[in-house]
Amino acid sequence: AIFFPKNVENVSREITVNFWKSAGIGALIVMALFPAFLTMLISIMGIPLIPLAALLLVAAKLLGFCGFSAVLAKRFFEGIKRPAPVSLIAQVCVGYGLVAGAFFIGHALPILGWLLTLAGFIVAAFGVVLGLGAVWSTKMGTTFGPAPVPPQVPPVQPAQPAAPASPAPITPA
Repeated sequence: AIFFPKNVENVSREITVNFWKSAGIGALIVMALFPAFLTMLISIMGIPLIPLAALLLVAAKLLGFCGFSAVLAKRFFEGIKRPAPVSLIAQVCVGYGLVAGAFFIGHALPILGWLLTLAGFIVAAFGVVLGLGAVWSTKMGTTFGPAPVPPQVPPVQPAQPAAPASPAPITPA
């Protein structure tokens, strides 16, 4: 968020606008990771690309989780009916703090703390998957497509009463 604020804003907007698309693409990326790395490991040409692909994956996860944290902070402040922080860095820090707070408080509670830790882990994992999909959709946050526009339906005119039909004259044949 400090170095690439526009990219994080694009990713967070993509998460907000195209939630299910980002979730689906992120799930496909996660499912394709192991076969992709295995294919690179098997091929001789792909072996030198493994560190580059791993670095790209880490950068995409970090960018996606920053975008998810910003969305999480906005939704949190909407839920408690308070104004959200204006700066993007503060939004990302608050969102990350919410997820990290679930981990730390979960570890501090003696009996049912594991439940809170599990919830924090699930939110963090879902945030990474959702962020990966949004990063893919926005090409690492560089572009943001317009929101899908629903098809335009022409307005329906109210029915006009039909004019009474005059009887046709009957002519003898």
